[in-house]
Amino acid sequence: MLKGDFNRKSLLLYLVFNYSLALLFLALATITLAMEKGFSFLVNDISNTGSPGRNPRGWIFFSIFLVYGGILMIPVDRFFFKRMKFLDMSASMIITLFYLTGSIGTALVGIFPSEVSYFMHVLSAGLAFGGYGIGFLIFLGVVIRQKRWQFTWTYTIFLPVIAGLMITQGYIIFTANADFDAFRGTIMSVSLWEWLLFFSVILTLIFKAILLQGATDAQKTDR
Repeated sequence: MLKGDFNRKSLLLYLVFNYSLALLFLALATITLAMEKGFSFLVNDISNTGSPGRNPRGWIFFSIFLVYGGILMIPVDRFFFKRMKFLDMSASMIITLFYLTGSIGTALVGIFPSEVSYFMHVLSAGLAFGGYGIGFLIFLGVVIRQKRWQFTWTYTIFLPVIAGLMITQGYIIFTANADFDAFRGTIMSVSLWEWLLFFSVILTLIFKAILLQGATDAQKTDR
């Protein structure tokens, strides 16, 4: 599995077990913060959960969540490469490079909370979102160019959602003149839309892995 050699059953088991375990650590961090200072998706940013200052007893769980989550995606990144090369070898190498960048960036965010090194925290977050985001768009380009429509339902569902969340966040930040506290505690809170975007990206990666497994299995059978 560490080499990315999954069949459909082992992939599902790997994703369900490991993401459940990773999300358990996120839940522990969130519960700890809630018990000490209270928690609300309308008030607390994702970074609050992993802040040693704001969550002194639970921040380590959040760091474990990110480090573990980033590392567990590396075999999946290798799986993407092995499956994507049936569609486009050159594109699969580029996409895998960006996905690996995203996975490493995710782990680094956990290693460098903003209070430890703000520069490294921001850089790591940029690598995480940038790596997954660019790889995601290149994959979409390959799908459209090769007319692999069996992949498009994932994008039909999730891409508009992710784009909508990003646009909404941008609009809120612009309206608030970059004051992240302006709408805190309301439906317009930046933190709420940040959490929604975060979980949407996770779901997109999971569904794309499952879909890619099934579609390329069918392709190899046809051959």
